[in-house]
Amino acid sequence: TGVGAIGDVTVTGGTLGGTGTVGDIVLAGGQVRPGTAGAKGTLTAGSTTLSGTSDPTIRVRVAAFTLPGTNYDRLALGDGLVLTGDATLVVDLAGVVGTGTAVGAIAFSPPDVRSGLFAHVRVENSGGRSARAQYTKDGIDIVVDDLIAHWRLDESSGVVVSDATGNGHDGTIVAGSPVWMPGAGRIDGALSLDGEGDPISLGVSTALQPASLSLTYWVKRTTDWSTVNDAPIWAKDTDLWDGMGWYAQILDVPATPDRAVGFAADGPNAAWVAADANTFFPIGRWTHVAITFDTGTNAVAIYRDGVAQALSTVGTPATITASASLKNMARRCEAPYDDMRLYGRALTAGEVLALVNERRSTWDGGGGNILWTTAANWVGDVAPVADEELVFAGILRTTNSNDFPAATPFHSLAFDVGGFALGGNGVALANGISALAGTNVVGTAVTLSQDQSWSVLSGATVTASNVVSGAGDLSKLGDGSLVFTGANTFTGGLTVTEGIVSAQHISACGAVGTGTTVSDGGALAVHGVAIGAEPLSLDGDGPGSAGALRCTAAGSWSGVITLADDSRISGGPGLTLPGAIGGAGGMTVDGLLILTGSGTGAWTGGTTIATGTLRLVGGDALPDAYAVTFANVAGATLDLDDGTETIGGLAGGGATGGLVDLGSGTLTIDASGTTSFAGATTGTGGLVKLGSGVQILTGTGGATGPTLISGGTLRVAGGGALSDASAVTITPLGIDTVYVEDALPAGATPDVSNETWNWVASAPAPYSGTLAHQSASVAGMHQHYFYDATATMTVPAGAVFFQYVWINPLDPPRELMIQWHATDGSTWEHRAYWGTPELYWGTDGTDSYRSFGAMPPLGQWVRLEIPASLVGLEGITVSGMAYSLAGGQVTWDRSGWSTLPSPALDLAGANEAIGSLAGIGIVTLGTGTLTTGGDGTSTTYAGTITGSGGLTKLGAGAFTLSSANPLTGTTTVSAGQLLVDGSTASSSVSLSGGTLGGIGTTGGIASAGTGGVIRPATSGARGALHAGTTDLSGGSAPALRLRIAAYATAGVSFDQLDLATASGGLTLGGTSTLILDLNGLATTGTAAGVVTF
Repeated sequence: TGVGAIGDVTVTGGTLGGTGTVGDIVLAGGQVRPGTAGAKGTLTAGSTTLSGTSDPTIRVRVAAFTLPGTNYDRLALGDGLVLTGDATLVVDLAGVVGTGTAVGAIAFSPPDVRSGLFAHVRVENSGGRSARAQYTKDGIDIVVDDLIAHWRLDESSGVVVSDATGNGHDGTIVAGSPVWMPGAGRIDGALSLDGEGDPISLGVSTALQPASLSLTYWVKRTTDWSTVNDAPIWAKDTDLWDGMGWYAQILDVPATPDRAVGFAADGPNAAWVAADANTFFPIGRWTHVAITFDTGTNAVAIYRDGVAQALSTVGTPATITASASLKNMARRCEAPYDDMRLYGRALTAGEVLALVNERRSTWDGGGGNILWTTAANWVGDVAPVADEELVFAGILRTTNSNDFPAATPFHSLAFDVGGFALGGNGVALANGISALAGTNVVGTAVTLSQDQSWSVLSGATVTASNVVSGAGDLSKLGDGSLVFTGANTFTGGLTVTEGIVSAQHISACGAVGTGTTVSDGGALAVHGVAIGAEPLSLDGDGPGSAGALRCTAAGSWSGVITLADDSRISGGPGLTLPGAIGGAGGMTVDGLLILTGSGTGAWTGGTTIATGTLRLVGGDALPDAYAVTFANVAGATLDLDDGTETIGGLAGGGATGGLVDLGSGTLTIDASGTTSFAGATTGTGGLVKLGSGVQILTGTGGATGPTLISGGTLRVAGGGALSDASAVTITPLGIDTVYVEDALPAGATPDVSNETWNWVASAPAPYSGTLAHQSASVAGMHQHYFYDATATMTVPAGAVFFQYVWINPLDPPRELMIQWHATDGSTWEHRAYWGTPELYWGTDGTDSYRSFGAMPPLGQWVRLEIPASLVGLEGITVSGMAYSLAGGQVTWDRSGWSTLPSPALDLAGANEAIGSLAGIGIVTLGTGTLTTGGDGTSTTYAGTITGSGGLTKLGAGAFTLSSANPLTGTTTVSAGQLLVDGSTASSSVSLSGGTLGGIGTTGGIASAGTGGVIRPATSGARGALHAGTTDLSGGSAPALRLRIAAYATAGVSFDQLDLATASGGLTLGGTSTLILDLNGLATTGTAAGVVTF
């Protein structure tokens, strides 16, 4: 009690008190309580430091709010106050009357000598009141108020939400999945709510329905609130909004939009702020809300960050009727909430503002320098202390410097306006950065002390030009831009939830490997740097549909990229992605995007080229199973860069845009569905069509390389979809399931009643394996077959039977038939035949006896294909087969079924010109004409050409048709050779140049133009060409050229033009010429019937 009775004091337990003077106090435990046990008083000391985890405590007793040292205790400090660890303030309100402020309960002289904040403020003998510490430059005031409840929301676990007033209004979490956020609130911790149901029950106390009230709380919007319907407090007597009692609400649903904050008293009487919730609550920034209601004046006020808002009303809120109904906190709320208080009176505007400024310092630049430690630079002339929020506003000294010790911890940095440039020592942030407007630069190093969000609103930009370090995750909120130009080392993940993060340093996204995520609505911009092996997850098109990943100056991203959903990547002037790309989404491309990772394209959605160029360096960069779709926009280009690529289809494009630049590469389309491409192709590379689907080309085919069709259908609609120089080959690549080859199936019983099974190894050589089975040479009907095989064949839907046959050209049958024996009771009633019907087993035109065209080509192995659906065998099990003939001899080899039908080129009724045609498959003309041979090469086509359209042969090479072709339009021979070894019997021939030959059958022939030449057989062997009525009277120089080596057999010893089979005639005239080639003829004689009528 004396002046200078003792010197410095260290307290580790017990109580230091009195009314005298001591030296410096170090409080590691126990308490300092000014005054004596019986009377309040003032204790004077040099400095006081509270530290440690044993709740070092300063206790102050308050009985009234005047006469410090008499009505309330005072601790007077001359050299400063340091608050660290679990520093605690205990306020004893025993005997206090009313509310007020104990000014200078802890006093400083000189001012501004405080460091840190109390970790805990506790109230004893509250009498329904509360107390809080109010920090000023001259000391710490104790504000005593009639708080009904104070939910600090500082717990770290559990389901109890404690009421700090001691009034017993604890809440209990009963629904949803709220998450405690220690250290991440506006003041200490917070509670993040998920918007599910009524998560916190406050019981039934009528004290929560006072006649007058104030509700205050902090809330941080972290998601879209365009459909929000939150009730921070619900104290109505029912679930109906017009019941008795009161509630506070955030309502922005379509039915009742733009009620950012509302208050309702008894009945349907309400007042609200008519504003969009997303605008009223800046995303990622703690917003303070205060609602006051005075029942005496019926006055409602709603404040945002201490500023009163204009209100709209329904009725007049007048009374609050208390009832013992269930009260709820955070009904359907979806956001972090903090420090919620309920008062039993209407607070004044000044009192609300004091709550807003708690643990907050606002820059006004009023000092004589740019230093943060200068008190005059801050509102109220009080310098900030650790753990406060620093708000930068105003226009003075916007370039300033942090001269606090490096890594001093602060709650957060907030920019209310633009134009600030922060420098000096680094800071440690617990709750990030927020910017409402303008352009601001954080030039101080930043340490992330925990997970946090940085919010930059629309139109604002924050540049972090120094190093961002620490172990916390960083989430970018707001529609503005966050720019990283420093060598960041933070080891948490980076998430771009909204707006743009611009990476302008190779380490902008933190330590490599921690992972960067771009959510739907956000974007990551690579600006002139090469980002390393940082994993990246993308979702959405990004702000303005300008790319979730975008490039603003040429750069690259080498890490694995996951398309979490459909995503847009804008390559800008050139973005290179060498890493693997996967995920369940599709990719939309703008600008120049360069994929260099061969074999790394594994995303399971399609690829869309909206604008610009997608360049594939090295090939095999896109997922094989998905289509590439083009916008009909100039410049939309897929550039293979001379590589090889497989995709699931080409789609989109049009007259304006959509270009596939093959270079010298090859594009394979492995499609199971149908896609249509109206754009163009270019380059010297090739196109390959695989899969069972249909690829439609309706644009301009400028690519001059080969076209291979090995599955499904390539439909060229509109004409000109393929280059005139493209060599087209149709070759099936179906997966064959073999049933008969080299031996009968297991358990099969061969029938020998008609002809015996004759396995041969030569004459002809088998198509595959070592043996084939051969029919006898008989004039009438004959067959060999087997049945009751235990190794059966079950054919799935959509399958095609195949059978390889070799027809003896010296003894061809009139009809060839295959029969299948089914086990479902239909036995042999499944037949396919070729040639002239004579056997007539079953009903013609049905599954039991169906024609598949003319007799196949002679003297060569031919693959016959029969869709299972056309002979009634889809899903049916087969245990036997029969090989039947009307006359003649056939050798039979591999048979079974294929999972893919014959590939097809479909002209869809349009005219199309190609370089050449080869292979085996189907060409469907419709009403169009296929022009081939322009490349001058010699090819053989063993498939079929169908439709009412025509066929034109150009070029110097030989084009051989070795199969039955039921086209009915005109076949025109203009140059080179057309060799018909199969059949075009329904197609008349216009011979206007070149040579018509072969050993097959054509329709009638008429010369025109220069006339051309008919030369039966081929250049290597003599033979007979069968045709309809032939007229060689037209044209300038038509000719019939025949080779005679002997006189014995027409078609063998000498060439023959057979018109008799088709009952045709011959017309000669004009300049028609007969040319006889007698090379090798040794004797004279008569070649009887070189032309037959």
